[in-house]
Amino acid sequence: MVICPAGSIFHCLSHFEMIDESSMQLLHAEGYNDTQINAQLSMLGSKFFSSFARSPMEAILKVCPDINDMRFQPDSDGKVRLSFKYGQNIGTSNIIRIDALSREELSSFRTEERNGLLVNKVKTDKIVLTDECQLVLSANNGNYSVVTIYPGEMAPPLPGYGEKNPFWNTHCFIE
Repeated sequence: MVICPAGSIFHCLSHFEMIDESSMQLLHAEGYNDTQINAQLSMLGSKFFSSFARSPMEAILKVCPDINDMRFQPDSDGKVRLSFKYGQNIGTSNIIRIDALSREELSSFRTEERNGLLVNKVKTDKIVLTDECQLVLSANNGNYSVVTIYPGEMAPPLPGYGEKNPFWNTHCFIE
């Protein structure tokens, strides 16, 4: 069974435009306040359209209705990484290859802090629509807990300070 505890919901908020009422109530019950929730929702990153989903579990059940009937084989790190194509646009990727930027766009390129990590950003009017969804789960006492879910292509976690990552060295967030 796939479960999505409050901490996972909170982490995933950065990939949603809005959150449903039941998730909001759960987050409040777990001690998250509106300021924290709104900051997470407004964080830069790939976003599911609110017309598609307003919670991690709603997104999961739309892209893979039979998720709870599936058997998983975790990677060596204990995580399961799943990619889905929905067949219609479900959100925006908000990540773009740096070499796809124009000179004008590159003039707005900068590195800033996001949740304590340095990320590349660019200001552009480009919108990268996507029909793809990535889901990462971790084994949890016979169940699988949501680590993250987001629209767009599979991307590795952001690197820590001083770490290099080929993907994040060649991609940036769209602002």
